Amino acid sequence: MHVRNWLVVLLAWLCFSLPQVRAQEFLDVDWDVMQIDSVLPVFSHAIPLEADFNQYEYRVQLEYPEFEPLPVADARRLEAMHIALPAYPEVESYVGVDSKQGVLYTSLVPLVFRDGKYQRITSLKLAVGRIPKHPVLTRAATSSTMADRYAPASVLAEGRWVKIAVAETGVYRISHSELRAMGFSNPSKVRLYGHGGHMMAEEQIQHCIDDLKEVPLYRRGSDVLFYAHGVVSWKRSTHGFEHTVNTYSTKGYYFLTEDASAEPLPFASQESLAEAGVVVDTYPDYVLHEKDEFSWLHRGRVFFENVDYKTSPANSYTFYIPGVVPESAANVKVAFGANSANNSTVKVAVSADGVGTDVGTLSIPAAAGYTKFQTNSRTFDCSGSVADRTTVTLLHKTDASGYLDYITLNFTRQLAVRGAYTPFRAASAGKKSFSIAGADAHTVVWKIADDGAAGYTYTQVQGALENGQYKFTDKVALSDEYVVVNTGSSSFPSVEVVGEVTNQNLHGMEPVDMVIVVPVSAKWISQAERLAQLHRQYDSLRVAVVRADQIYNEFSSGTPDATAIRRFMKMHYDRAQSSDDAPKYLLLFGDCAADNRMVTSEWRRSTPHDFLLCFQSQLSSSETRSYVMEEYFCLLDDEEGTEWTRAKADAAVGRLTVRSLAQATVVVDKIEAYLQNREAGAWKNTVCVLGDDGDANRHMIEADKIVGCIQESNPHIAVNKIYWDAYLSENASTGRRFPEVTKRIREASAEGALMMYYTGHGSASSLSHELAWGSGEMAALRSPRLPLWVTAACDTSPIDLPEDNMGEIALLNENAAAIAFLGATRSTYGTNSNPLHILFCKHLFRDGLPMGEALRLAKNNYLPSNPENNLHYVLIGDPALRLSIPDQYKVEVTEVNGVAVGQGTLHQFKAGSLVTLKGRVVDHAGQCQTDFNGLVSPSVYGGKSKVVCKMNDPELDEAFEFWDYSQKVYVGTDSVRGGQFTFTFPVPLDISYSEDCGSIYFYAQDASRQEAQGTYGDFFLDGTKDNLVNDSVGPEIAVFLNSTDFVMGDRVNETPLLMLALHDAQGINTTGSSIGHDLIAIIDNDPQQTFVLNSYYASEPGDYTRGTVTYSLPELEEGNHTILVRAWDVLNNATTVEVPFEVVRGLRPAVGHVWNTPNPVRTTTTFVITHNRPQTELEVKIDLYDFSGRLLWNHSQSAVSSGNEVSITWDLTTDSGQPIGNGVYLYRVTLSSAGGEEVTKARKIVVLRQ
Repeated sequence: MHVRNWLVVLLAWLCFSLPQVRAQEFLDVDWDVMQIDSVLPVFSHAIPLEADFNQYEYRVQLEYPEFEPLPVADARRLEAMHIALPAYPEVESYVGVDSKQGVLYTSLVPLVFRDGKYQRITSLKLAVGRIPKHPVLTRAATSSTMADRYAPASVLAEGRWVKIAVAETGVYRISHSELRAMGFSNPSKVRLYGHGGHMMAEEQIQHCIDDLKEVPLYRRGSDVLFYAHGVVSWKRSTHGFEHTVNTYSTKGYYFLTEDASAEPLPFASQESLAEAGVVVDTYPDYVLHEKDEFSWLHRGRVFFENVDYKTSPANSYTFYIPGVVPESAANVKVAFGANSANNSTVKVAVSADGVGTDVGTLSIPAAAGYTKFQTNSRTFDCSGSVADRTTVTLLHKTDASGYLDYITLNFTRQLAVRGAYTPFRAASAGKKSFSIAGADAHTVVWKIADDGAAGYTYTQVQGALENGQYKFTDKVALSDEYVVVNTGSSSFPSVEVVGEVTNQNLHGMEPVDMVIVVPVSAKWISQAERLAQLHRQYDSLRVAVVRADQIYNEFSSGTPDATAIRRFMKMHYDRAQSSDDAPKYLLLFGDCAADNRMVTSEWRRSTPHDFLLCFQSQLSSSETRSYVMEEYFCLLDDEEGTEWTRAKADAAVGRLTVRSLAQATVVVDKIEAYLQNREAGAWKNTVCVLGDDGDANRHMIEADKIVGCIQESNPHIAVNKIYWDAYLSENASTGRRFPEVTKRIREASAEGALMMYYTGHGSASSLSHELAWGSGEMAALRSPRLPLWVTAACDTSPIDLPEDNMGEIALLNENAAAIAFLGATRSTYGTNSNPLHILFCKHLFRDGLPMGEALRLAKNNYLPSNPENNLHYVLIGDPALRLSIPDQYKVEVTEVNGVAVGQGTLHQFKAGSLVTLKGRVVDHAGQCQTDFNGLVSPSVYGGKSKVVCKMNDPELDEAFEFWDYSQKVYVGTDSVRGGQFTFTFPVPLDISYSEDCGSIYFYAQDASRQEAQGTYGDFFLDGTKDNLVNDSVGPEIAVFLNSTDFVMGDRVNETPLLMLALHDAQGINTTGSSIGHDLIAIIDNDPQQTFVLNSYYASEPGDYTRGTVTYSLPELEEGNHTILVRAWDVLNNATTVEVPFEVVRGLRPAVGHVWNTPNPVRTTTTFVITHNRPQTELEVKIDLYDFSGRLLWNHSQSAVSSGNEVSITWDLTTDSGQPIGNGVYLYRVTLSSAGGEEVTKARKIVVLRQ
């Protein structure tokens, strides 16, 4: 005992007396990020390790923690959780690998209970020591040895190949005539490759079989026999054998080829050992009953037979297993699931030839909370109760539903030839003398040995035929399988011919930066190639587009398997001699299904070839702990794969969840427009942050933390805050609602935002319990200003479920909604989500990383207390796409009212005065960009004001308060020439006086769409100008709908665009500071149809006295209406104008001009159509004919333009893909709105190719 204690002390001394791995500084615990929710917060810290990290074990000790009392509200939450906290925290640590770099990940709960009260840690230091492992491990593989794992070229690169499929493990026959029908001219030269349908190993995938290995064929006359692996694999366990069903495929695959220059691989011959071993005339065998037909939550890998024991409480399953050894050892394993609120039981009985025995009871725990059903399995001894005809009966008598997962029987069988072939094995390893009954001259025995990465070894074991017994002796390994084959049988199963395989050689690929995988059907591979070209053009990336079946063919014997995609990515990763050559992005260009095989009724009508695989958790019963893991495909280090929640992705991954060519085209169209910056504008300087109410204001607190993170990371970004409780809720028949919040989100979406960020409650179809925003609203958006949507909420993006979800609807919205969507596939915890998203936003706004890489690093470096929480967040979008932050250059102010800007100088802007600012556009080194000529758009805000929320939730103890720039003083534009600009704006009388500094956010762009942003905040609004102008006349207002051709009483469509032109010598007031002084529009004098237009007003470039408003009105009923517009100038003079109009449903649009440019055209041309339906969805059709009337090209699309133009580009190819010749052609443009009449115009186009 004393010796043991001494050893423990010595070990501790060695750990912490050795030189530290790296000097650790004091670490601050950021309580602005962490919070106490339904789970405890976790502080985590990652420490890079040296190159020889795998030679050591690491120990981490907490030093010098500083404590402070926990806030009262948090202490109350802890008390309610009934969690016992220690007086001193424990540090958890583990070594992970991130991009070939060893990392020590540490975490602790920074809460304690000491001195009779709850306290939290504010700062700490971590002491790290290491000791050599014993024995010392072999050093990690080098890049060169890693590259040697892979063939330089695939066998599929040359020759003619035919793919075949098998359903089950066994011996298959292919006849001479079948080989001829497959197109092989000389069946005697046909060769077989592959390893079938077993699911690939998910751990240590560096040991997986590479490419295709040849399989020997047994020649039986002109026919061939071979051994094939199906989709069910078995391994030894304590109770016999356990099985694994391939969760990705219902068939295994092999490949046939013909090579006249070489002989096909024969079975290697193995002689029987001369010395006898233990006699084996029986063998352990197994049978399985499993029907994967039903998935309870449509997630995870556990499937059930579709028989509900609630309606059929007793069911029997009969197994026909001739040759069972009487009274021998046997067991039955039953796996079952139930969703009872109480513990339930399954009684198990086994009958042999009609004689039954109760063997035991399987207990199923109660389902509660996020666990919607429970599963359990148990192995029962049924020795002596198994016969040639064995029946297993299950009884689950309860009011709850119950479903059978599977039944396995392990038993002992007589070793004999049965039918065409009989698989068998030994009960233990060692030298064995096998004796097989029922043999004859046609009997042969094959041995199948699993050699890991080398594949399977097939040998024909030579034996002796004695009195109907086939005998041989062999040295047996536990993994060895044998099969006795009756070569004279006519009942071998046949293979399924899949078809000819085009030559391919993924193994011969050059290094790539980005891989785009498309489904097997390749229906939208043209769009994938188009997207690849965009990344080559705009990001200088090396991009490869690969079909999923090509990956399967070379990495999983043609059998669909998620690990094959991972192994393909790992090949590129292992071959990389530097980080520059390693793959950085994986785009899965296709939707996915939790039911990868599509065997359940919900998915049976879909086609697997139109989908891409997804990696599902084994756990299938929990809404919080089950997961679909997109990072799985990018776990590329050798050491990864034992704990999925700790694994670190080595490349960024995203998914475009499309199911058709049309959807793929929509998404790539959006990405192309985003990369080309077609909608460049000041909207890109704004982020909109949405905060749900409830939960003691927790979500609004989280929202404010995100705001702080964004503005700290990029102070030039303006934030539009929409917090639920800042608005009054209304009680409707369906519950509490926030109509003003819905309206504000819709308006923010129309104005445009770089990112829309939401934190709160969520579901696949809505945000918040009050349904403030939903799938319907997302689908109805029509603005081409595309944000990245981010939702820190439950279940907004369950990409693997059959139902539509908000994330996919946003991505697939043809004209608007989102460029990408980051959301959760399952229920999540806010405590764990908020820190993750803060890291994500830092990588986006501070570091400027692509969306996928920002998410990868955030996940890799944050360790939540609920480990699955990180995995729930997925990027529905292109991982290589960068958020379009306009930060190429910087805008800076140089003068204010003629005074040079100085350090710390504050300027007072008085109400009623004019303010003139000068500035310039500079690079990040401060050099003026003299070639920058364009427009600058300043947005001027007064000082922040405190917003006190409404406490709509009666359970709140106190109102949430936040600070916001709620006073917008001026929005305008002016010219930039030679990188310099000057602009003047009026300060309205309506300003709220404040000594707090205001802020001016600048956005600028030039003719080539180069952009700049900046801020200026050294001013405050206070006081009133002396000698104000004597002006009592309100603004001039011109009101138009859809077009400036509009006159009073005109007919318009159901969703007209309101267009205002305003002028006032003193400027227009849009501050919204005084009650009743807003710029508003009212439909039919209805208060519920009142629209505040302050934020939609924009001054004319260089003229603060003139400006415009464009606002898309909501859908109006057919008939006569009026619209009243009221505007105020900065001196508080008002003007009101009322205009009548008529709404006509289905009214056809008016086409102004139609042209194409250039014309004549040599390579590509763009058709431009002007119309009177801005921000309305239009159906546009172009038909191009030659002068004999033949239709050569047809193009149709839905389009929403922010202005009055639609542009469509054509590459001079016909519908059949042929280039069009020189000549004069006629094209006709047809325009219509949804369900409305069509209008057409025709023009000529001249083609003059070089």
